This record gives sequence, C-alpha cells and structure tokens, in this order.
Amino acid sequence: MMVDLHCDTVMAIRRGYDLAAHHDSYHVDIPRLREGNVGVQVFACTANMTELKQSPLDYVMRSIDLLSEAIVKNGDTIEICLNSSDVQHAGANNKIAAIIAIEGGLALENKPKNVEYFRKQGVRLITIAHESPTGWCANWKEHNTSFKGLSELGREFIEEMNHQGIIIDLSHSSDETVEAVLRISKAPVIASHSNARALCNHSRNLTDEQIKAIAKTGGVIGVTFVNNFLSEKYNNAYNQFWNTVPPEMLKALLQLYSSELDDRYYQEALKRDFDFIIKGEQNLQIYHASVSDVIDQIDYIVKLAGIEYVAIGSDFDGMSSTPVGLENCSCMPAITEELLNRSFVKTGIEMIIRNNSLRVFRNICG
Repeated sequence: MMVDLHCDTVMAIRRGYDLAAHHDSYHVDIPRLREGNVGVQVFACTANMTELKQSPLDYVMRSIDLLSEAIVKNGDTIEICLNSSDVQHAGANNKIAAIIAIEGGLALENKPKNVEYFRKQGVRLITIAHESPTGWCANWKEHNTSFKGLSELGREFIEEMNHQGIIIDLSHSSDETVEAVLRISKAPVIASHSNARALCNHSRNLTDEQIKAIAKTGGVIGVTFVNNFLSEKYNNAYNQFWNTVPPEMLKALLQLYSSELDDRYYQEALKRDFDFIIKGEQNLQIYHASVSDVIDQIDYIVKLAGIEYVAIGSDFDGMSSTPVGLENCSCMPAITEELLNRSFVKTGIEMIIRNNSLRVFRNICG
C-alpha cells in the first residue's frame, strides 16, 4: 500500500469528472488507484483565483463539497479519513483512504479562525503558499519582491495550524517562508510535493539545509513527479517554449482550467483554442524525466537526511506532463520496483512509500 501526499484531481471533479470510472485521460481515478496499490490519497483543493466569481473560501468549499460528494457516492471503495484510526479502518475494509487538503493559504482569507472552520470541514493538510499571493506568506515566485517571507499574521496562522492539528505543507513556499515556518512551528512540517535543488536547480525545490531542517522537525519531503523539478534540461526547454506563448492565450488557458465547464466541452475547448500549446508540450517529450530520476531524488534525500524523512507526493493532475513510466497512478508500483533494483531493503521501501507519511499524519492529526 502506498501513500501519495498530493494530487490535483479535484480540479477535474469540478468539471464533472467521474472518479469511479477508469479513464485514459487525467492521472487519478479509483480503478487506477487500486491498480497502483495506492491506499491513501491526499486530494488538494486549490485556491485558484483565476476564477473570480467566488471568494477564495467559497471557491475551496465548493471543491471540498464536490470531492466529498464523489467520495460518498463511492463509499464502498473510498472514504474520507480524519485521523490514523480512520486510515486503518479504511484499509481493513479494503477501501482507499482519502485525505482532504487545501492548496493555497489564500482560502483562509486572512482570518486565523478559518483554520478551525476548515478543520471542521474535514481538512487535515494546508499547503500555505501557492500561485496566488496571500500577503502573509510568500510563495516561491515572490522571493525577489519586497515581501519574501512570513508576516506576523502568518505567524498566527502557523500557531493556529499547530493548535488545530493541521499538517503544515511548505511546497510552493519561498526560501524565506520555509525558514520562518521552521523557526515557529512546534509540530512536524512537510513539503508534500518538492524535490532536492541540488539535483535539479529549480526555485520550487528545496535546498540541502531546508531538507535537513524539515527532517529535524520529524516531517517528510514528498518527492514529486513534475518534470520541471526532476530535469533541468526539461525545465529549460519548457521555459523556452512557454516564453513563446502569447500572454492572452496563457490567461485564457488558466481561466479555462479553473472553470466548471463540463469536461467534454473543456476537452473540446482545449483542442480548439490551444492547439499551439498542446503541440508545443508534445515536442518536449524528448526531455521527459524517468522513474530513475524520481529514485535519484529519493536516494539523495535518504543519504542527506535519513530514510525516515522521504515520502511520495506525485502532483498527478497538477502537471502538464509526467515522467516516462509514471504516466498515471496505476504506474506507482514502478517506484517500488526501481527501489528494489537500487538494493533498498523491504523495510526501507515501506518507510518511503507508506510509513513515513502515516507517522506524520498520526503525530499531528491523531
């Protein structure tokens, strides 16, 4: 059984995606989670503010409601879990354990009391930074601006998440935000979908010092499958291509992505209006990373910080392309196979793919 600390499939669910059906599109559904032996899946509800018709809180609550409806509808195969006992119960009944997360502190709307509100809605993990600025914690794109780290309000949020038993996720945070949170938090913190900057020099990845500091809290780093964070060659080619995309096309694509347009019409709109982007992404396939690159990241963090502090955070359905051999969640056994090929022992593999994440969940959420 594997634990995946991050996927963005809720964005597809907002468009009517049937979580129970076996799909050839997207990356995650219940049948493929079973094929991939994924027993625990964290579903991120993103505070995506290219959709301006709702407040951030209402936008995320809409996502939570739709995710909850999809899970309740398929209650014979998947259930929402609030603590480690729930996860054990789900596994004992051959069900997938679903954990609700929020991606982006914007959803908290500058009110620390909203941490408790979302906890009552079933949220157990919050990625405090994302693409949209919050004003109280800087994301990785804000490291060159006047505001780089965590404000006094941000300190209040971190303390409240500790108090409420919410896992603090530092993926997408600026270096200064990471350092500030590590000084303040009294509980383990994680980076649910980030890699080592030493192997791939991308600002979204973590420095050696950050990795060791997260480990020192008792947290974990969820190694992610995003090609940009695995391969500098891919990231350079990706940036070169996207610099040719007209700004108005990019804006239109982001608006389409965050809309609730029925998925059939969504796919038609992609093919009709964004063929330039689709073909450009296809041309980047020669630079895609592989399963081996993912294991390189795992191996590096193990040697740097210890095997107790590495986990998996795919970011499925939140990336435009996947590494070769990890095309969707049914391919997850490739991780175990390659770890075995690298002479990792069974107990170590179990820690990486499952036990480390469950330890953090148990320590913080009960």
